[in-house]
Amino acid sequence: MKRSFRQISMPVSMSLLVLALGAGCALLPKEGGSSSYSQRVPASDGAMVCTVDQEAHVFVPPGALAADTTITITPADPPAVARTYTLIGQGYEFGPSGTQFKSPATVTLHYDPAKLPAGTPPGRIGMLAVTDGKDLEVLPATVDVIAHSVSATTKHFTWFAPFVSTTGSGVASVQVGGPGGTPLFATATTTTPARVTLWLGPDGLIRTDQDPYAPTGPT
Repeated sequence: MKRSFRQISMPVSMSLLVLALGAGCALLPKEGGSSSYSQRVPASDGAMVCTVDQEAHVFVPPGALAADTTITITPADPPAVARTYTLIGQGYEFGPSGTQFKSPATVTLHYDPAKLPAGTPPGRIGMLAVTDGKDLEVLPATVDVIAHSVSATTKHFTWFAPFVSTTGSGVASVQVGGPGGTPLFATATTTTPARVTLWLGPDGLIRTDQDPYAPTGPT
């Protein structure tokens, strides 16, 4: 299982996209009366499409698809690996599952503010992505506290859902190399810029210079 943690960021281009959502959104009709939504997207043109209730959106840039593709959006329960996270909105399976993009698509999901703990700062809100039911990522995200939405870019379709971090003041973290180049992750509890010295203990655990078990200091 891969757990990838990255700092939430707010790029200007994505912020403008969030503001534009709803203004040019092509509504996806329900597929055969089911809970799924589908719409054909020309590869050369791309499209911004969303569910009828506008709770889920995806912007596919022109040329991002290898061929004309029928995009589907289906409300879906969280995979087991995501059930330990505090979800604050509906999760969706975007398809066709595994669709790859030549340039990133932007997924936007609405969250329920009533599910947020009182006083939750925007930095604790993020987006989960789970691939193949087991590979979990916390995606860099832009949060719109007015529209109650969270947006993130992706290079492929999978299951996505909005969530809130219930520990610390953010979901920032740092990646360091482990044994044999295996990525190891140390989760931070703040998004405030700070210098932290990390070292890899003989037990394979990531430790800091404040660790009382550090032998003679970080190495």
